[in-house]
Amino acid sequence: MNQNTFSVDPTGLAHAVDTPTVELADGDTFDIRIAPVATTIGDSQVRMLAYNSSIPGPTLRVRQGSEITVHVHNDADMDATVHWHGLRLDNAYDGVPHETQPPIEVGAGFTYRLRFPDAGLYWYHPHIREDYGLDMGLYGNVVVDPIEADYWPSVDREYVVTLDDVLIEDGGIVAYSLDGPTHVAMGRFGNVMLTAGATSPTWLANAGEVVRFYFTNTANTRLFNVALPGARMKRIGGDEAASYAKRLRSRRFGAADDPCPSRAERRKLRQTLASAVGAGPLSRLHLAMPDNLVVRPSALKRSKRSG
Repeated sequence: MNQNTFSVDPTGLAHAVDTPTVELADGDTFDIRIAPVATTIGDSQVRMLAYNSSIPGPTLRVRQGSEITVHVHNDADMDATVHWHGLRLDNAYDGVPHETQPPIEVGAGFTYRLRFPDAGLYWYHPHIREDYGLDMGLYGNVVVDPIEADYWPSVDREYVVTLDDVLIEDGGIVAYSLDGPTHVAMGRFGNVMLTAGATSPTWLANAGEVVRFYFTNTANTRLFNVALPGARMKRIGGDEAASYAKRLRSRRFGAADDPCPSRAERRKLRQTLASAVGAGPLSRLHLAMPDNLVVRPSALKRSKRSG
């Protein structure tokens, strides 16, 4: 292996686990550990990084107006911070290295105190070597349930979904340089699409149900066109508006860390699916991704319905 690159060897690493949804009440404390894991992508066993051993990291579910404490411990292979994308919080906990906090050295930790004044969808990720950390799996979502019962239209089910890609060659993830980013815009295009961290995920829904999707593009370069073949989607929220309805057959998602020009500068993209998704009592939902690749989302735990 090239000594000037991060390790790509998954030997001896614990295997990644399914992404949990963690409901946190006002005043709760949560621990996050950053560490390498082994995971399977297609036919390849690869080395990635994870929050609490899952890719994506745990989905945190909190109530609007609440405050929590998050203890982060870094057992990865480089310094780290955690940036809470879109949240309005104290600057000291924004996760910007050398500006709002010192980097978390390997073996060390940092405590974040988070507050959630705005309802919506947010996410967390590193702000050191985003090209490497994001691509290796360091991303997770925060769903802030609104105080107002009718803030969002009612739904039968809802799912939190990340969109990503990874570059695999010769059975492994192409190694990143230790010296710094080697691609424009802090990233590179991948050749394998990941939906909720998997290549073939599956979600279930009854025919005629309304399903809300919380989408986040965690890729560091790629744009995604996403569709549910045979179904019609209605957009009810996004970066630029808290409530904007538009019927559409597909939706494009910009690369990670797109500017958030909305009033709350938050990532709140929710899709409502209102269509027959099959004739049976339970049918599989398939997301059509770029290059006509159809992924069948997997192992994604159902989130508690909000509103």
